[in-house]
Amino acid sequence: MIRYQAGHREDQSWDAVGGPHPGVRHPRARRRGRWSPLTDGLIIAFAGLLVLVAIWSAWSASPVGPVRGWVAWRGDNGAIALEHPVGWDVHDLGVAPVSYFAFGPSEWVRVHLIVAPQEEWRLPAGAVVGRADYRIPQVLHDDTRELWDRLLGPLQEGRTAGTVLAGRPAVWSRFDYSRRPLMGSAQSMTGLRAALVAGGRIVLIAAEAPTDDWDEFRPIALRMVRSLRVGS
Repeated sequence: MIRYQAGHREDQSWDAVGGPHPGVRHPRARRRGRWSPLTDGLIIAFAGLLVLVAIWSAWSASPVGPVRGWVAWRGDNGAIALEHPVGWDVHDLGVAPVSYFAFGPSEWVRVHLIVAPQEEWRLPAGAVVGRADYRIPQVLHDDTRELWDRLLGPLQEGRTAGTVLAGRPAVWSRFDYSRRPLMGSAQSMTGLRAALVAGGRIVLIAAEAPTDDWDEFRPIALRMVRSLRVGS
């Protein structure tokens, strides 16, 4: 025990004096406003748990997300229009004279819209644009398969079918492909694409999402595609 001598007084310990030892803190004492090591550990552990929960939620959540409403979008000075869910990003990726817009809530869920002057596509001999049949959109659909292979990936495509979009005959098909991100394993993707000629323009539209989320995304994609309008 450390003792000191002061004048003629008897040696006393610091405990006996009752005062604090200079520069020494009692082992059970802590500064006001500071937590104990146990509390610090619990806070750190809880914060780590919150991070893990956030990561798991982001990983397990659907990339499609809820639809809270719809927005009427217009591009190319109002010559092209469609509806998309509220909060979706719209990216203008085109280079004149070709317009290319990408819509989506995430990098995995996308609707692509490509519009170009009719002169950018060489019509087959004898073709007459404006006829109420599906021969022109069918040829356009076939001719642009390579374009989608380059933009998305090698497609495994089903049979084509006729429909009507923007008041014009259109041809569409469903496809699957494997998307490989920069890191990680390949992701199976599913989508649909359609082709038509309207308003003096060739119009290509495609929708894609992870295969596991396609059933959730399909009604959203169909509404967007069906809302397409192309002015003259």
